[in-house]
Amino acid sequence: MKKYLFLSLFIILTACGKPSVAEQQPDNSKTYSMEELPSDSEMTSELITNETESNAIFEGLPDKEAADYELQNKNYYNKDLIYLNGFYYCLHSDGLYTKKEKDTEWELIYETPTTLQKGIRNFGSYLYFLTPASIEDGNEINVPKTLCRFNLDTLEVENIMTLDKKVVDFTIYNDAIYFMVQGNLATAHYEAYGLNEQGMIGEQLTEISPDFICQDANEYHILADNNDPNVKELKEEVLPTPDSAVMLNGYVLLSGHLNEAENNFFLKSCKDNTEAFLFSATAVFLVTSDGIYY
Repeated sequence: MKKYLFLSLFIILTACGKPSVAEQQPDNSKTYSMEELPSDSEMTSELITNETESNAIFEGLPDKEAADYELQNKNYYNKDLIYLNGFYYCLHSDGLYTKKEKDTEWELIYETPTTLQKGIRNFGSYLYFLTPASIEDGNEINVPKTLCRFNLDTLEVENIMTLDKKVVDFTIYNDAIYFMVQGNLATAHYEAYGLNEQGMIGEQLTEISPDFICQDANEYHILADNNDPNVKELKEEVLPTPDSAVMLNGYVLLSGHLNEAENNFFLKSCKDNTEAFLFSATAVFLVTSDGIYY
């Protein structure tokens, strides 16, 4: 297993004529974790690769550093867990739980069946999650759903949107809520709505909206859903596009067909659609706060 480390991320996206990633000499003296990734105005032009032990694993709960808590809330692999203002919030099959940072016991603060995905996201002073529209449906996933939000100030719950049974997950990114909608095969597409300052659902973002980041993913999934052979010409999301954008600070990890054994992997900016080649590999196993394992 290899680990692709982020050094200063992404001016390579615009640095035409620079040597390829494979040609650049590794420099292990400096790396950025995800919370340290430079802003667009601070981007520099180095990416490196590095061998690591094959037993590298994703760490669980973060330590006490504030930046690590922020990373926890962006973590695609732990979407059922949020840390805010000294409290953890976790979504289980029977409802929403909380505990103080140093406590060991979890307290059930809102009892309700939840969907199997158990995603929980934060926007302002609210926590958002999905429940079955009918309590009789229990923890089934292929049923109509309700988007709920928990007010952290009043401890009250609102039902703010009824969703089709094909909606299987959601993510909040850049003042918009993205719903993953199941397709006919093992595919999905995305629908998105703006969120106003009060966290209420606004207008639906269209495919041509400059704020909609899933045009490429939707194009890919439409072709895949129809078994179109041209799908091999398109790049596929490695993580769900909105989750990747959250976790990688506005970048999406993509793969493109190379041959029967390997794919090429790329990072694409949601802001300006610029793209950088990273490496060729059989598969990506894990994306963490400091790099990509493949």
